[in-house]
Amino acid sequence: MEEAKKAGDRIVAMQHHVCVPHFTKLLTGGGICCGNKEKVAEEFAKHGTDILFVGHSHWQNITKYHAENGNMMTQVNVGSLSGHPSPIFK
Repeated sequence: MEEAKKAGDRIVAMQHHVCVPHFTKLLTGGGICCGNKEKVAEEFAKHGTDILFVGHSHWQNITKYHAENGNMMTQVNVGSLSGHPSPIFK
């Protein structure tokens, strides 16, 4: 990530589990988040990751994370196209 920042590249990452909880703690505080979610989100954002694409929950959601150094990362939870029920939320 440091090399990408120096080169002026935009950093986009992907992982299966959610890093930044959304909706309710009941749904995102446990099994659908990565185990060390706060540390992972902080590291991605701190080092300049602009967007983190995640899945697992099968919902569509966009959540912002602000690192301690002021950097902001956008987590995009990509909904399942084939799951039931529909992952579209207002």
